[in-house]
Order: sequence, then C-alpha cells, then structure tokens
Amino acid sequence: MSVQGNTYEVEPALVRSKVEIRYGPYDLRDIQVWLEGKRYADATPLKMRRHTDKKLAQDQIPVDSVPEETGSSFLDTLKAHDEGIRKSRVRPTSYSGKRGDSK
Repeated sequence: MSVQGNTYEVEPALVRSKVEIRYGPYDLRDIQVWLEGKRYADATPLKMRRHTDKKLAQDQIPVDSVPEETGSSFLDTLKAHDEGIRKSRVRPTSYSGKRGDSK
C-alpha cells in the first residue's frame, strides 16, 4: 500500500481490497487500516519518504514533533567510548622496584 509517497505493508487478506485508512497528519508512521467497519492491524512502514502530511505547511508542524538536538554528536560519543576502552586496557607501570627485580 502507498500513502503520500510512503510504502506500507498490510495484512495479506487485504491485498487488492479497497480499504479505509486513518492517520494523523503529523505522523505518517501510524496508519490504521479498516475494511467494512472492522479494524485490521496497522500498516507497517517499509519505506518512508514523508513523515507528515504534504498538505501541512512547515509552520503548522508542532515544535515538539521535531527531534531535539542533544548537544553531542554520535561521533563524539563513539570517541569517548573508545577512549574509555583504551584506558581500561592500559596497566599502570611502577618504577619503585630495584633493578633486576621482576614483579
């Protein structure tokens, strides 16, 4: 099934049937599927090109639906994780023993 350029999967029993769909214009990931007054499993998004209804103007999209920036990038997080692993593998070196002593 295709809705506003997005591709969805529906139950096999609904193939080639004319179904009614219901969705909120602010989130095209959740699409209800109805046939003859009976609700079926929601459509499963396969390929998303749009996340909001194309009829919505950009200024109509609520601010809370836009992902917030966390202040850290994925790359920074990976670098910090890698640094932690490297530090845990390095053993402290002690030079307090006498020459020739093996510890």
